Amino acid sequence: MEQLLKLNPDTDCYEGTFTVRVEAEIFRRVFFTYVEDHHVDPADMEAWQKAISEVARTAKWLVHPRATVMPLVEKPSAPTAPPVPEEPKKNFSGHDSLSPQDKQVLWDRAMQLPVDAWETLLTPIPKGGDQHTKKPLYYLRSAERKALSDLKKQLEPTPSERIEAIAEAVNGNKLK
Repeated sequence: MEQLLKLNPDTDCYEGTFTVRVEAEIFRRVFFTYVEDHHVDPADMEAWQKAISEVARTAKWLVHPRATVMPLVEKPSAPTAPPVPEEPKKNFSGHDSLSPQDKQVLWDRAMQLPVDAWETLLTPIPKGGDQHTKKPLYYLRSAERKALSDLKKQLEPTPSERIEAIAEAVNGNKLK
């Protein structure tokens, strides 16, 4: 298969792509031979980076007898998962609670995060803008905080569950 050059409209240059395949063991041998021949100090990170760059140069492998140069075969794009729909913008007119659907979406997202990261779920307030555009966002954030607080209360154990957990942790006994 012959590698063809194609015009890249971004750079106005003809470009081609190919793959150089080298067995891992061969690469390792060449690398360590380079390290030995050039007396690379194991503690010198810059020397190691230089060694890696030198051994990985494509030009070196184009003529190597154990390397194979292959043209890049454009694979047909695999069907991708449908894009995740963006969360719809909430219309919020200053009420003190979220709609049941918005509350459920917020709770589902919150259950994927640790409690101390729930603050990141709140609607962001833009830096610029006037108070009239920000005021509904403040109400929305307040309602979101209230919904998250309600979820946190539902997730907290009851006092009897707490005592039982403490007794089990301290004594290894279960309360009846």
